[in-house]
Amino acid sequence: MRPQRRPRLLYFLGPGVAAATAGLEASNLGVFAYVGSRYGFALIWSIVLSMLLFSVLQQAAAVAASRPRAPAWWWRLVEWSTYTANIATATINAVMVALMVSLLTGTGWWVGLSLATLASWSLAMGFRGVRSVERILVVLSLPFLAYVAVMVIHMWGGPSSIDALASGFRVRLSAGQVPDLVAVFGAAAAPYSLVLQAEAVRARRMSGERLAWEMVDVAFGTLFSILVGVAVAYTAAVYLNGRGLVVEGVDALVELLGPYAGRATAFVVGVAAVSAGILAILAIVAANAMMAGARPLGVGGRYRDIAFYTIVSSSVLAAATLAAKGPLGFGEAARAASIAINLTVWPLALVVASSYLGMEPRPPLPARIAVAAAGVAPLLVNMALLYWALF
Repeated sequence: MRPQRRPRLLYFLGPGVAAATAGLEASNLGVFAYVGSRYGFALIWSIVLSMLLFSVLQQAAAVAASRPRAPAWWWRLVEWSTYTANIATATINAVMVALMVSLLTGTGWWVGLSLATLASWSLAMGFRGVRSVERILVVLSLPFLAYVAVMVIHMWGGPSSIDALASGFRVRLSAGQVPDLVAVFGAAAAPYSLVLQAEAVRARRMSGERLAWEMVDVAFGTLFSILVGVAVAYTAAVYLNGRGLVVEGVDALVELLGPYAGRATAFVVGVAAVSAGILAILAIVAANAMMAGARPLGVGGRYRDIAFYTIVSSSVLAAATLAAKGPLGFGEAARAASIAINLTVWPLALVVASSYLGMEPRPPLPARIAVAAAGVAPLLVNMALLYWALF
């Protein structure tokens, strides 16, 4: 029986787009703004490369969703490393929500952190499946197109701006940039979205034409995320690096709008960032519950336990970060969290790649090469960091 057809436009608002745009949260925005403000256009190539490789992994996760290939001990490593990466991601999102609420309301960071904790718990207890957050994640990512608009307007001013952006696609890397390269790959990783992607395919039993459209869906979401990511780094290079400033506080996400930064735009970007941060925490709760086999989502003692530990642990870590760093610690916290994510996501990347490469019939050779490269990329970047630290 053929699946019921949907209008083609709706395919671009499906789980693939949701999983791809899920990366537009605190670690992603914070790190891309940080590297743009610190290095100018020099690491833009790494943003594009890391997000393309992660998109390949997302598509591999969708295709091989029902064909996991790994021994039990390796799956245990994957689970614990992914939990760690998810908690790091939830923590930096709680930090962003706390600081953004403080910026918008003039209150202390503890008010925003309390809001993030209570809102995440309330939404998690009312959770009824991945579909309930898919469209919301996509819609909440749309205000970040403001960065794209600012980039386009600035580039319209002359060929020098276009040449500056083009220079960012020339691959070059100094030894001092290695930790930030690791942070860029960690920011692009968003391991919880791999879990959501695979779960969406399993739950909807996608195959044939629907699975093919899911690949288009992921590609569309990836292009959108790359565009926003490049725009964030570009505007940081222009409006912060050009003045000798490096991202410190969350107010930098507003300063990236340059001459268009004002109360109205700060409110729009701030509300989008707060909402995206809270929903990212909700998505992480769902991913952790899925890995633990706590179904149906939103009900049952096991699900509540996982939601409680995920939200409370990330809130406690966020409070410790804010108490130690204060309101100017956002950029450094985003960088540290993203490095931690990349240090822990490599087992999941290898499992996704090996599951895809072990499929029968064998996928086409170009696809196998791309997935293999994406699978080993986090591990190779981590080895580069280890070499940098030792030598």
